[in-house]
Amino acid sequence: MIQETITYEPPREYTINNVVFWEPTSNQLRLEKKCKALLTKAKKFLESNCIRRVPESLTAWECLPIKDYNKTTHRIRLTEQGWVCTCQGFNKSLKEFAEGHSDIKPICSHILAVKQLNFMRENND
Repeated sequence: MIQETITYEPPREYTINNVVFWEPTSNQLRLEKKCKALLTKAKKFLESNCIRRVPESLTAWECLPIKDYNKTTHRIRLTEQGWVCTCQGFNKSLKEFAEGHSDIKPICSHILAVKQLNFMRENND
């Protein structure tokens, strides 16, 4: 029996609608049902143009609030240990991970939005 391998060509341009299939972290999480909400929120932040690089920083971004959706600006940073965010969801996951109650590396929709935005910028240039 011959096994057929299917390969997919990357798109000519990465967009908010297709980045989830190509950005590595998003693509991995896309297959986990419990992560669908994180990916949906990340897309909403990108669609609303909420992600901004912190001026004069190569490793920090802000996720501005969406009118009538949320009220808090969160800071996302890339550290030597990995991505961190000031949001409650990330910090709860980080605490559970640090205490050994979870083996899932902490992530949040804000971090995903930053990773997706950076992926699109790097690969569309």
